[in-house]
Amino acid sequence: MSLWQNRKMEMAGLYFMFRADPQIGTGHLFRCCKIADFIRRKYGIRFAFNLTGGVRPETRRLLEGRRVFSMGTHVEKLPCFSDRPALIVLDDYSIGFEEELKIRESSYRLIVIDDLMRKHSCDVLIDGNILRTPEDYAASAETVGKMCCGPEYSLVERKFIRARRPRTPPFRRCLVSFGGSDPQHCLRSFVRTMASDARFRRFRFEIVSGPMNGDHAAVLRMLLESDLDWNIRKSTEFMPDLMQEADFAVGAGGGMFLERVAACLPSITVSEADNQSCNIEAARKKNLSLVLDEAALSDADALLAAFAELERNAPLYEQNSRDLIDGSGIARVAKAIRESIDGTLDLVYPQC
Repeated sequence: MSLWQNRKMEMAGLYFMFRADPQIGTGHLFRCCKIADFIRRKYGIRFAFNLTGGVRPETRRLLEGRRVFSMGTHVEKLPCFSDRPALIVLDDYSIGFEEELKIRESSYRLIVIDDLMRKHSCDVLIDGNILRTPEDYAASAETVGKMCCGPEYSLVERKFIRARRPRTPPFRRCLVSFGGSDPQHCLRSFVRTMASDARFRRFRFEIVSGPMNGDHAAVLRMLLESDLDWNIRKSTEFMPDLMQEADFAVGAGGGMFLERVAACLPSITVSEADNQSCNIEAARKKNLSLVLDEAALSDADALLAAFAELERNAPLYEQNSRDLIDGSGIARVAKAIRESIDGTLDLVYPQC
């Protein structure tokens, strides 16, 4: 990178706009953090987080040490980085095409992260789901500058690639996590089923309830009253290490599904939300994971049969996962953002 390009990097500022709450979960927060932290380390670009749905105590703790505020979608009120150019990285399902047009009319460059194949107006569109292609966003072909679609843009850190290891039966260590908030109460259903059946005592359960899971206390009580072999934590901070230690996993179909694929961790995947349908489809089409519906979490026989099937087919799942995600997606997304910054010097920016 030239000295002049470096100077443009230093002049830039990024605003990340997203929601994080018990209903929407923490996936948007974590993937924005991954991009922001990488860009700051590599390019020295400053950033701030605008939580469009308000700042909750849990999110403030998760974003400790970062600049955080809540201005909704009113971009004209965003605090500015002195006289420096600013871009907006938008990761919010509640903000659609019309709002994106207004943001671009305010002279901001706009980068959108999506996984619902909606119509967009932006400079860069990012969708790192395994089956996604630019053709899925054909309706946006004339209103999007660059499309970054497919597993090469998956926002998965390289430490999940390093968590890969060979696994051999018998499988005993099970990692359990249904995302940051688990709005469908899957963890509670799963633990209730395990705690009521002695056949689950031969497994060791490492449970990550998530930082916004309102069922954490109830799940802990069930575990304390059970004869299960277990450990529970809220934080997802050590997830790569936990995946490396586990023989198999049970979890939701969101961002952690992509991390389990990257780690080649045999898993049972349960769909909790509409935006996870693409991952569930990928799991089935490419034989990446065993898929169960939520009802199976309350059926001990179905779960034990799934555990046995997963152990038998683990080599297939591991092999099919190995070449899909290489851990460089965040770097590719950062490069697309850098290229967008390179073209912003002639724009008129909002006055601060």
